[in-house]
Amino acid sequence: MDVLGYPRSGAAGGDIGSHVSRHLGLDHPDRVVAVHRTDAGLPLFTGDPAIR
Repeated sequence: MDVLGYPRSGAAGGDIGSHVSRHLGLDHPDRVVAVHRTDAGLPLFTGDPAIR
């Protein structure tokens, strides 16, 4: 979005785009101001992968 002249933007998506928009918001919180998802998707595991 920087190329288009927008230093900050929002992300929206459904189905596969739901996962993409979620990760855009998580990976770039300084540039993505809002995320709108029409599909809840799968939960994001944030724990230690060695402990299950």
